[in-house]
Amino acid sequence: MKHVFLASVVIGLAVVGRASAADNGAAALPSPPLFSSTESGAGNAPEAAPPKQMPPPRALIEPAPPGPPPLAPTAAPPPPVFADAALDGFATRWWVGVDYLLWWTKGDRLPPLVTSGAPNDVLPGALGEPGTQTLFGGDYNSRIRSGVRVRGGYWFTPDQTFGIDATFFFLGGQSASLDDSSDGNPVLARPFFNVNTGHEDAFLVAYPGQQSGEIAAALSTRLWGADTDLRGMLFRGAFYQVNLLGGFRFLALHDSLGLKENDNFYSPLVSFPLYWTTTMDRFHTSNQFYGGQLGADIMWCRGRFFIDVLGKVALGVSVEHAGIDGRSSYNSQIGRSGTIDAGLLALPSNIGYYGQDHFAVVPEFGINFGYALTRHIRLTFGYTFLYWSSVMRAGDQIDRGLNPTELTSLTGHGPLIGPARPSFPFHSTDFWAQGLNFGLQFRY
Repeated sequence: MKHVFLASVVIGLAVVGRASAADNGAAALPSPPLFSSTESGAGNAPEAAPPKQMPPPRALIEPAPPGPPPLAPTAAPPPPVFADAALDGFATRWWVGVDYLLWWTKGDRLPPLVTSGAPNDVLPGALGEPGTQTLFGGDYNSRIRSGVRVRGGYWFTPDQTFGIDATFFFLGGQSASLDDSSDGNPVLARPFFNVNTGHEDAFLVAYPGQQSGEIAAALSTRLWGADTDLRGMLFRGAFYQVNLLGGFRFLALHDSLGLKENDNFYSPLVSFPLYWTTTMDRFHTSNQFYGGQLGADIMWCRGRFFIDVLGKVALGVSVEHAGIDGRSSYNSQIGRSGTIDAGLLALPSNIGYYGQDHFAVVPEFGINFGYALTRHIRLTFGYTFLYWSSVMRAGDQIDRGLNPTELTSLTGHGPLIGPARPSFPFHSTDFWAQGLNFGLQFRY
């Protein structure tokens, strides 16, 4: 009985130890035998076998494989900017576009330069006479002019936050002209204000029985310009982007006005001219603007359609120049001829080259509507308005106040009596250009 009791105690302790190991999460292992396979003999207590070495518990996390550690997982790339706007056109880096311009510009204001008149008037062809009509002069409103504009730019950053752009444009020359001749009837004349008499007067070009003549007049205007800007993104949304602009602007405006007169003088006794003259007057102006500018560009897209609104203001200097020159020549049947550096409106008192600098402001506004044919090709249609606060125009530099004795003194037919006129007025005005544009744009 004693041996049976001891064996029961040992078995109970083994069972309790095995249950405790199972509670601690260890893997259950078969219990080693408590007795040797042989006994020493009846009545001898069996000796317990030495405990078998337990294997270490299995790790819950697999160890890293040998070699360098794997790279950390990378974040998903951000969605492209304006991914569904105008076929992802805003995700491009550079662009270039060509526009056909259909613009109007501010016209020039000319004094009455050529008139027709009635032979019975006191001063035929002079302003204010009953039969006088103006043939060339007055307000010349601008007609439609064609031109070309080229634009291009590049984004330095792929997310379109900082870039550069440039623009160049020019308008074809606009002209107004007159070419008229007469054998004396109707009367052709060159009107002016006589500073000696204080009344309107006129030089005759054609008059019945005395002279026949031809006169041609032409006015032309040319405009072109360029600017370049750095642009930086101010803010953006899912379908729009607002950019700030800052850069430099250049503009150039040239006017040219010319008059040429050919006269044939007759005697009542003969049917051929006794002498003839050619007279030319030329007025030309040149304006250049140089200045810095600031602005904003707002771009909005939805599907294949987009709108681009542009506003700029440039502040700088307007460099204004004007030139006046004249020339006359004469020939006669007896072989006399000569040339003088004077016309009728261009005399030594105003012939020369003049210049002045003015502070000027040049704002520009534009809006363009477009449609993306493909990811890289777009059609555009829009409107542009450009203003220039100070320029010289050719017509404004004409002084109608003349002293006829200045011309006779040049030809040796008498002294100068009274003030030397005409003079140079130094008159400035403003200028504007506006119109439609139709374009093709490439992006990549």
